[in-house]
Amino acid sequence: MQGLRGSAAFTVVILGLTVGISALGGCDDDIDLATAWVAVEPPDGPATGLRAIDYAAGVGYLVGDAGQAWRYDGEDWRPIHSGTGVEFTGAAVRSDGGAWVCGADAAGDGRLFEHAPGTGWSEVLLQNAAFLAAVAVNETDRAIAAGSRGQVWINDGGGWTLHTDQGDYLWRAVDVSADGPYLVVGADAAGDGALLWFDGVDNHFVDIGGERLEDCVLSDGDSGWVVGDGGGLFRFDSGALQSVDEEVAALRGMDLFPGSDDSGWACGLGGVLFSFDADGLAAADSPTTENVQDLVLIDDEEGWAAAETHLLHYR
Repeated sequence: MQGLRGSAAFTVVILGLTVGISALGGCDDDIDLATAWVAVEPPDGPATGLRAIDYAAGVGYLVGDAGQAWRYDGEDWRPIHSGTGVEFTGAAVRSDGGAWVCGADAAGDGRLFEHAPGTGWSEVLLQNAAFLAAVAVNETDRAIAAGSRGQVWINDGGGWTLHTDQGDYLWRAVDVSADGPYLVVGADAAGDGALLWFDGVDNHFVDIGGERLEDCVLSDGDSGWVVGDGGGLFRFDSGALQSVDEEVAALRGMDLFPGSDDSGWACGLGGVLFSFDADGLAAADSPTTENVQDLVLIDDEEGWAAAETHLLHYR
């Protein structure tokens, strides 16, 4: 993938070397630098509260809490939505290049939308949906949405149905594996960490205790990784969490490198960025002090992250 293109230019100073790059990502083909995170603006200027980002099959979606949305087509991020009265909190790219986008309205009721290239936006009407915090899609387009009141909604191709409704839980993130099992993480009624793992047959609700869980990623149907609000990095294995490391940071998002079971990146409040592997977290330089809410890795040397008003490009 090439860097984003734009007409405006700005200057970045790296170790005393002045390099001109475009405001939308630019081209760094003629300078040999190690892979790093670089701040870039959305094409229509600073955003308002970016919340979620996803990428699959050459397509990216980025959404924010003012109803803003952008789509990446392999060349540029293009604005596709703004100002709905709905807070967008999650996005998941499907195999057809479209996406599911979830969130909530001013009354706190859950809202779910479909965006399809060529036909645009349509809303999915969910009866009595709670605030929807996150949505995920696997390679077969099985989709899972989760949020407050312990709600988990599932779409296996025949429409959206309510799978669980456990009012004592507040779900923050979800991931679904290629073979169908899914993991949902968040907090219980006391605000302590909790998770729901569906193994393909049964639901397993687990109250972990300690910090609220903020994001998760599955490497297969019964294993993966989780990060928490207290800076914890956890390995997930068959319904149980094992603490691997902890930093003085409030973590919010994470992703594994494609094809990896145990290495990736995590992000959080105050602009923190951490690489991680089986040994734990390692702090990295960040180009922002804004809260970084979510990130996605495209390959070993490229990724994107959503800060409050701008993107971060890993390249």
